[in-house]
Amino acid sequence: MCAEETIPSLVKYHVERHANTHLVACIKTAVSPGAPDLTRALVDAVTSSLERVTATAAAELSEVKIRELVDHHREMLQADLASGRWKQTFRGRDILKRYTRRFMNGLVKYPVFRDLIVSRMREDQYRPSGMRDVIEEILVD
Repeated sequence: MCAEETIPSLVKYHVERHANTHLVACIKTAVSPGAPDLTRALVDAVTSSLERVTATAAAELSEVKIRELVDHHREMLQADLASGRWKQTFRGRDILKRYTRRFMNGLVKYPVFRDLIVSRMREDQYRPSGMRDVIEEILVD
């Protein structure tokens, strides 16, 4: 139930990320260090970026495309919920926050509940592979 309630915010997250990725990919401001007129080179780069943003917005970020993307993500998340795959694809912290608000009646806040879960996992020596992957990626940075 708590996972299902996060679907709108999860759809929003995915669609915003999609739009941001497309728009950021359009922006290129690098100019040749040997450009005879730095100002003109940068203005040209900015103008090209704006043209790419406009073209991308028309092609990939139109209202129709975004509506299709919203519907697609909503359907995928509903399917994940039905199949049990939601445990891998939904954001755990959002679900736990809803759970603590709904069922803990203010007695236990999300950070405390999260820490209790992690402590119990440590006691039971439970180490999910997904969590290990995230921790290893953090340690590499």
